[in-house]
Amino acid sequence: MGTSQEFWSRFAPRYDGHIVSKDADVLAPRIAAAVGSSERVLDAGCGTGQVTIELARVAAQVDAVDFADAMVRVAREKAQGLTNVTFNTSGVEQLEFPDKTFDAVVLSNVLHLVDNPSKTLMEARRVLKPSGKLIAPTYCHGENLRSMFLSRIMGLVFHIPVRTRWSVPDLLKLVRASGFKVESGEVVRFKMPLVFVVASTR
Repeated sequence: MGTSQEFWSRFAPRYDGHIVSKDADVLAPRIAAAVGSSERVLDAGCGTGQVTIELARVAAQVDAVDFADAMVRVAREKAQGLTNVTFNTSGVEQLEFPDKTFDAVVLSNVLHLVDNPSKTLMEARRVLKPSGKLIAPTYCHGENLRSMFLSRIMGLVFHIPVRTRWSVPDLLKLVRASGFKVESGEVVRFKMPLVFVVASTR
């Protein structure tokens, strides 16, 4: 079946319009509202740029990264004309930015897909300013029996490489253990439950 990187590169041309991207369309304005007016924002794991484009409305500068080249190409094409957005190919577990660079970091539907979510959160914290904010809406594939069953079906049908089947308490526990103060963790009832995490570095 190949690596996760290969999967997302193959999936990129048909990602927009997929059930997961429809959820992202709903979430994007909410993520931008949670970020608020900011000088510089990182969209880590940007996919095809749905959230990135919304963030560009509220931030002076948006840096967007994804480890799949094809995702970055689609996102860059969609964001043509936006002068405050830059795209680069990079993983989220080792960010190529200096410490204390960003006012906000967005990890939209990323933490359940990465091999090392703890390292990903630590990297987010490293590049955030002391007063920085983390926005991390995350699908919780292990929240209940229904979500676990649905997750297995999605894996069989769409082959989405889910790495961690979170419950809401376990995810929030990891965010706190990574040095963040959780400000809110509302559960959004999509087909797969999602916890909308907003946290700060202090």
